[in-house]
Amino acid sequence: MTWCAALPSLATVLELDHVFSFVTDPRQAARRLEDDGWELDPGQAHRGQGTRNRRLAWSEQFFELLWVSDPAEARANALRLDRRADWATTGASPFGLGFRGRIELAQRDEFWLYDALGPRIWIHRDNERFPERPLVFVLEAGG
Repeated sequence: MTWCAALPSLATVLELDHVFSFVTDPRQAARRLEDDGWELDPGQAHRGQGTRNRRLAWSEQFFELLWVSDPAEARANALRLDRRADWATTGASPFGLGFRGRIELAQRDEFWLYDALGPRIWIHRDNERFPERPLVFVLEAGG
């Protein structure tokens, strides 16, 4: 699935990689999906980010259940995903949209580079200005 990211002045065509949602009770969230016949992977911890996940994979995208596994680590990380995880208190959106592709140089100032997990991930600055909106990021891929 390809999308034209609907952000101000961003006309680069990107592919949807995944959507995430923070959950407060990961076991219950996974059980609800599995009870409906969906199969989730065992997931992984995001070292340095303070989060952990489980994923529901489709052929080209996936849905990610995400939660904070280490609050201190999450608070110390530049992404501050602890605020999204505590959405009921902070008002930040618990959702995120991950795209893959390349951002044109002309749009790079609308993003900041996050490479703590290894791959180059461009975080849209809208995340800081409007935390009540979903986190939008681009996983750098392609030529």
